[in-house]
Amino acid sequence: MHHQTSTEAWIGQDWHIQSTIRRVLESLAWQWTPTMTIGSGCQVHLREGELPSGRLMVQVSKHVVAVIDGVIHDMDDWPRDGMPYVYGDWRKHRS
Repeated sequence: MHHQTSTEAWIGQDWHIQSTIRRVLESLAWQWTPTMTIGSGCQVHLREGELPSGRLMVQVSKHVVAVIDGVIHDMDDWPRDGMPYVYGDWRKHRS
């Protein structure tokens, strides 16, 4: 019988949370804009001047951060151990 390790439990929980975030933001007409692809390496960091202006929900490792016109709005203490890589961001779709 296989017992789930804490790492396996976290990965499963993280996937579920990310899936929920995606469904909710898509239902509110937000669009995903990737900033990193497999093999491309980090192109964008969570810092001023590397993100577009406007209201963004920015995906970093295991965390989503609100950024409004370049200002980080988060309860976490940024930066921690350097600037996190940005995997992509959610932006409100304008019709």
